[in-house]
Amino acid sequence: MLVKNNAGRAVIDNPVIAAKDRDAVIIEASSSIIEVLKNQMENGKLNDLIKFFKYSGIYSTALISSMVNRFANKLNKFYGIEPEAAHKYSQHVDSRCVATTHFAITKWRRKGICIGQYAI
Repeated sequence: MLVKNNAGRAVIDNPVIAAKDRDAVIIEASSSIIEVLKNQMENGKLNDLIKFFKYSGIYSTALISSMVNRFANKLNKFYGIEPEAAHKYSQHVDSRCVATTHFAITKWRRKGICIGQYAI
């Protein structure tokens, strides 16, 4: 839902992406974000991941780049979108999703909400 709500011009209203492919492209965007976050955890970088969500401007650059590149590669490979355009669309969707997530987590942190044993 997060990706779909932030897809807007980059996916939903984009004439380059066929109407029949839009739901699949949104799923690809979601899976790209999840894959990058999952890789962080699997590689023992949970603390870095927590910092990513806790301090939005400091730790996000490398992770966002990974998400953008992964999604752009999928757009190019599976949907035939030229690399430059794929990167542009990917950057729009992924950065908006991350910004929305940071906003929500900031609200949760103010309320003292925790994820597992980690206070955010």
